[in-house]
Amino acid sequence: MKNIVLSFTLMAISFNLSAQTAEEIVANYIEKIGGKENLEKLQSIKMEGDANTNGMEFPLTILLKGKDHYKSFVSFQGMEIVQPASYDGEEVWNTNPMTMQNERMEGDAAEAVKKEAQDFPDALLTYNENGYELELGEEAEVEGEACYKVTLVKPDQTIQGMEVSGRTDFYISKDSGLVLKKSQNSGMGPLETILSDYQEVNGILFPFLMETKMGGNVVSSVNIKSIETNIPIDDTLFSFPE
Repeated sequence: MKNIVLSFTLMAISFNLSAQTAEEIVANYIEKIGGKENLEKLQSIKMEGDANTNGMEFPLTILLKGKDHYKSFVSFQGMEIVQPASYDGEEVWNTNPMTMQNERMEGDAAEAVKKEAQDFPDALLTYNENGYELELGEEAEVEGEACYKVTLVKPDQTIQGMEVSGRTDFYISKDSGLVLKKSQNSGMGPLETILSDYQEVNGILFPFLMETKMGGNVVSSVNIKSIETNIPIDDTLFSFPE
């Protein structure tokens, strides 16, 4: 009887020593991609690559500058098409894909962009200061790799009449410590993003390939070709063109 009790006690101790919390898993991820100190030194990020959607490919540029400047746009026939948005710290705007005219965004759609910008430089670094929580889920397999499932919990939102979950699942490799997949209910169903081809830029790892899936099918992808960090980016690039 004593041996049975001792065995269960040792098993419990072993489990407690080996089990990791969501916070510990995320802290390890932050360390793997370059460390908290390096990430907190980031002031700006410029990404250039190609966006593929509906069988068409477009040159893509993403500009990030602190927590209040964001812009993503593709180039098409000499035009700059801003999608999903640009944010200059005050106004949010984008290009209407039907009319090809630039339009200011308002209401919950604009607020969603502003809140998303607060995640700079990484949502799993800034979650605590932004007042969000982490939850640890069941382990899963992604692209053949065993992963921890960590859920970032934000408030749910209503965007243009659609309920959008504030929960984003991050699947973090038990081997590499890197995020291999993100999953969120977009209002139109589960939206998955597969992240791969991590490369180091000035001491920080970035995924250079991101594939978005719905219903198991790839609906779009982004293939990054270059990333620059801590470079001057003029604030006027984010402003609505008058």
